[in-house]
Amino acid sequence: RECVYEGHQAPVLCVACDPMDQYLASTSCDGSVKVWSIKTRECVCSLVLLDKCSDTSLSKSLACLAWQPTHGKLLAVPVGKEVKLYHRDSWQCVCSLEDSHCKVINIVTWSPCGSHVTSGDVGGNVTVWKAADQSVAERFKSEGFGITSLLWEEEGSSLSNAPQLVFADMEGYVGAFECAHGKPASQLTAVEKGLSMEGSVAMDDDSLLMEGIPPDEIFGDCSDDFGDGD
Repeated sequence: RECVYEGHQAPVLCVACDPMDQYLASTSCDGSVKVWSIKTRECVCSLVLLDKCSDTSLSKSLACLAWQPTHGKLLAVPVGKEVKLYHRDSWQCVCSLEDSHCKVINIVTWSPCGSHVTSGDVGGNVTVWKAADQSVAERFKSEGFGITSLLWEEEGSSLSNAPQLVFADMEGYVGAFECAHGKPASQLTAVEKGLSMEGSVAMDDDSLLMEGIPPDEIFGDCSDDFGDGD
């Protein structure tokens, strides 16, 4: 059945479900980040963190937030050029992740094991932080601009024997970076995997499909669940 959560005063930008199925978190053009009780539909926390605007098309950021996997102990929220981590239940900010290379951040996501936070910004930059000490583990740069989606794939996936960080951007490109998260930065392989066009494939380019190559060979088969990580 349909459940309505009322309280935002402007269009909603993003909604993220707590892995424990207790809370929903949302961002809105009214500048607020709200956390809702799924059971009671009440707002349990409201934080004014974002720039206000009247429409999603005018928002400086997609403001895609993310819960830490498994137990949802931390909620990662993109705020301008930084990522703020909020503790579950207390809703206090425990730390801010900053990097001088970042522009306004569109989206954040967690590695499947919950040890790393990844952000994608409007300039096409992808930054990976270690959550434990807030240090930058690695930086990548896409060929396009405006990262709109990020997805971790675990070791042993169909794309590579090493963990992959898959991205999409506002120009319609999909690509992947190899990143052995959990290892020291000096051991990371900062290699952008070329699917096409030096690291990305145009979503509106049907040439590969017309040549009879199955879609799962172009974009990878993401049917396997993530592992538990290290």
